[in-house]
Amino acid sequence: MSKRVMVVDGHGAARRSVTNLLNKWGYKVTEAGNEEAIRTIGRENFDLLILDVAAPTTDRLEVLETAKSNLNKDIPVIALIGTGNEDEFVKVCDSEKSHYITKPFTPTQLLYGIRLMFGEAGTYWKA
Repeated sequence: MSKRVMVVDGHGAARRSVTNLLNKWGYKVTEAGNEEAIRTIGRENFDLLILDVAAPTTDRLEVLETAKSNLNKDIPVIALIGTGNEDEFVKVCDSEKSHYITKPFTPTQLLYGIRLMFGEAGTYWKA
Protein backbone atom coordinates (compact mmCIF):
# COMPACT_ATOMS: atom_id res chain seq x y z
CA MET A 1 0.00 0.00 0.00
CA SER A 2 1.42 3.37 -0.97
CA LYS A 3 1.98 6.03 1.65
CA ARG A 4 -0.48 8.93 1.79
CA VAL A 5 1.00 12.42 1.69
CA MET A 6 -0.73 15.79 2.06
CA VAL A 7 0.98 18.69 0.30
CA VAL A 8 -0.02 22.10 1.62
CA ASP A 9 1.08 25.22 -0.25
CA GLY A 10 -0.75 28.46 -0.92
CA HIS A 11 0.67 28.63 -4.45
CA GLY A 12 -1.04 26.21 -6.83
CA ALA A 13 1.87 25.90 -9.26
CA ALA A 14 4.38 25.03 -6.53
CA ARG A 15 1.91 22.59 -4.97
CA ARG A 16 1.33 20.84 -8.32
CA SER A 17 5.07 20.60 -8.92
CA VAL A 18 5.61 18.74 -5.63
CA THR A 19 2.49 16.64 -6.23
CA ASN A 20 3.72 15.57 -9.67
CA LEU A 21 7.02 14.37 -8.19
CA LEU A 22 5.26 12.45 -5.42
CA ASN A 23 2.89 10.80 -7.91
CA LYS A 24 5.89 9.80 -10.04
CA TRP A 25 7.45 8.16 -6.98
CA GLY A 26 4.29 6.19 -6.21
CA TYR A 27 2.86 8.13 -3.28
CA LYS A 28 -0.86 8.79 -2.95
CA VAL A 29 -1.16 12.58 -2.76
CA THR A 30 -3.78 15.03 -1.59
CA GLU A 31 -2.93 18.64 -2.28
CA ALA A 32 -4.49 21.69 -0.70
CA GLY A 33 -4.12 25.35 0.07
CA ASN A 34 -4.03 26.34 3.75
CA GLU A 35 -7.77 26.77 4.27
CA GLU A 36 -8.65 23.69 2.24
CA ALA A 37 -6.10 21.64 4.21
CA ILE A 38 -7.73 22.63 7.49
CA ARG A 39 -11.08 21.39 6.17
CA THR A 40 -9.60 18.17 4.72
CA ILE A 41 -7.55 17.13 7.74
CA GLY A 42 -9.67 14.95 9.98
CA ARG A 43 -11.69 13.53 7.10
CA GLU A 44 -8.70 11.67 5.65
CA ASN A 45 -5.61 9.98 7.12
CA PHE A 46 -2.10 10.85 6.01
CA ASP A 47 1.34 9.37 6.65
CA LEU A 48 3.24 12.62 5.97
CA LEU A 49 2.53 16.34 5.79
CA ILE A 50 4.60 18.53 3.44
CA LEU A 51 3.96 22.11 4.46
CA ASP A 52 5.21 25.25 2.74
CA VAL A 53 6.14 27.71 5.47
CA ALA A 54 7.86 30.24 3.23
CA ALA A 55 4.89 32.58 3.03
CA PRO A 56 4.49 34.88 6.04
CA THR A 57 1.09 33.75 7.29
CA THR A 58 -0.31 32.29 10.47
CA ASP A 59 -2.42 29.84 8.42
CA ARG A 60 0.52 27.43 8.23
CA LEU A 61 0.56 27.18 12.02
CA GLU A 62 -3.15 26.45 12.05
CA VAL A 63 -2.66 23.72 9.43
CA LEU A 64 0.06 22.11 11.52
CA GLU A 65 -1.94 22.36 14.76
CA THR A 66 -5.00 20.89 13.04
CA ALA A 67 -2.94 18.02 11.63
CA LYS A 68 -1.36 17.20 14.96
CA SER A 69 -4.66 17.31 16.85
CA ASN A 70 -6.79 15.45 14.27
CA LEU A 71 -4.33 13.05 12.70
CA ASN A 72 -1.45 12.20 14.96
CA LYS A 73 0.70 14.33 17.21
CA ASP A 74 3.72 12.52 15.76
CA ILE A 75 2.81 12.83 12.09
CA PRO A 76 6.06 13.40 10.17
CA VAL A 77 6.30 16.91 8.75
CA ILE A 78 8.55 18.27 6.04
CA ALA A 79 8.64 22.06 6.06
CA LEU A 80 9.54 23.84 2.82
CA ILE A 81 11.18 27.13 3.75
CA GLY A 82 12.94 30.03 2.10
CA THR A 83 16.73 30.14 2.31
CA GLY A 84 17.81 32.03 5.41
CA ASN A 85 14.53 31.33 7.21
CA GLU A 86 15.63 28.19 9.03
CA ASP A 87 14.39 29.73 12.31
CA GLU A 88 10.86 29.41 10.91
CA PHE A 89 11.31 25.65 11.00
CA VAL A 90 11.80 25.73 14.76
CA LYS A 91 8.61 27.76 15.18
CA VAL A 92 6.56 25.39 13.03
CA CYS A 93 7.95 21.94 13.73
CA ASP A 94 8.69 20.73 17.23
CA SER A 95 8.87 16.99 16.69
CA GLU A 96 11.80 14.70 16.11
CA LYS A 97 9.79 13.49 13.12
CA SER A 98 10.38 16.79 11.36
CA HIS A 99 12.66 17.86 8.57
CA TYR A 100 13.09 21.02 6.55
CA ILE A 101 14.16 21.67 3.00
CA THR A 102 15.16 25.12 1.83
CA LYS A 103 13.77 26.54 -1.39
CA PRO A 104 14.68 26.15 -4.13
CA PHE A 105 15.24 22.42 -3.73
CA THR A 106 15.99 19.54 -6.07
CA PRO A 107 13.84 16.43 -6.50
CA THR A 108 16.64 14.43 -4.87
CA GLN A 109 16.53 16.63 -1.76
CA LEU A 110 12.76 16.22 -1.50
CA LEU A 111 12.89 12.46 -1.98
CA TYR A 112 15.67 12.16 0.60
CA GLY A 113 13.57 14.11 3.12
CA ILE A 114 10.57 11.88 2.48
CA ARG A 115 12.64 8.71 2.82
CA LEU A 116 14.17 10.11 6.02
CA MET A 117 10.73 10.71 7.53
CA PHE A 118 9.61 7.19 6.59
CA GLY A 119 12.79 5.61 7.99
CA GLU A 120 13.97 4.56 4.54
CA ALA A 121 16.93 6.92 4.06
CA GLY A 122 19.48 4.07 4.00
CA THR A 123 17.85 2.28 1.09
CA TYR A 124 18.90 2.75 -2.53
CA TRP A 125 16.79 5.24 -4.42
CA LYS A 126 17.06 7.62 -7.29
CA ALA A 127 14.94 10.71 -7.89
